[in-house]
Amino acid sequence: MKASWMTALALSASMMGSAWADLSAHVYNGWGFDSSGNISTAGLTPLGSFIDPQIDHWDGSFTYKWNPLGEDESYTVTWAGYLLAPTAGEYQFRTVSDDGVQVFIDGARVIHNTAEQWFGAAQGSATLTAGAHALDVRFYEAYTYDGIIFQWMKPGDTDWSIVPASALVTAVPEPESLVLALAGLAVAGAMTRSRKGRPQA
Repeated sequence: MKASWMTALALSASMMGSAWADLSAHVYNGWGFDSSGNISTAGLTPLGSFIDPQIDHWDGSFTYKWNPLGEDESYTVTWAGYLLAPTAGEYQFRTVSDDGVQVFIDGARVIHNTAEQWFGAAQGSATLTAGAHALDVRFYEAYTYDGIIFQWMKPGDTDWSIVPASALVTAVPEPESLVLALAGLAVAGAMTRSRKGRPQA
């Protein structure tokens, strides 16, 4: 257990201030689709960007309003970077969004849920090797309520959880940092499963 805590502590220290850590969210005025039916920012006006360590913008209610950068309606947000997979295997992914969302991993479309909706859920899966995988998340809001969350179930997991900031980066880390980051994610996952498996007092 001591070694597990030391690994997690080392991971946190290595990521703080790293140029490759933390995703950025890019906000555009309006929304639209390309000829393939994918959410697109072509022709939209950029409104700005902000650091967004994890995609966790919904409180579970059906009257939630996220309003990124003060935008209330008719906007698009994109996130582009890398997903760090701690182990090889099949990963399950889930979004809840109002309105539409797409998730691409290594260029493959994993989630396609582009309809206008009231906090609808969608799922997809991808078989990943351990390491960094290109991530592209696209979200648009049409009218009224708005929000989005991005969850996963790693190999061996039994419950959904928000994809943590430690698994979302803007660039592929240098090899030494990547090894440490993957080790930290694996330790965190094992510790979570261990806590869930303990009998209640």
